[in-house]
Amino acid sequence: MADHDPNIFYSGKHDKNTISAEDFTCHVTLKMQSMALTTNTNKLEAFGDFLMAGEPADKWWKARKVTTTLITQWADVQTAFVAKFDVLQAAEKTKQEWEQELSKL
Repeated sequence: MADHDPNIFYSGKHDKNTISAEDFTCHVTLKMQSMALTTNTNKLEAFGDFLMAGEPADKWWKARKVTTTLITQWADVQTAFVAKFDVLQAAEKTKQEWEQELSKL
């Protein structure tokens, strides 16, 4: 995992400097642990603070909070977030980026 400050996540606007959604949620989890946020309620309340206001991830999170009353587990948020935003990153890779990634296997 790359060293990255997870305070801002430019979801939907990926470039070479943007970490994956999976790495982002891992960084956020570690940050929450260091902040002693141990309950699901604390984690869910804090998650929006790690998203850049007005960006797609922030809009997605706010919409989920409004439309889904059953968000109670941090693990469920992580899974849904990665499913939503890693797809965007994969779709935007260039042929050269795919070749480099595949050559590492």
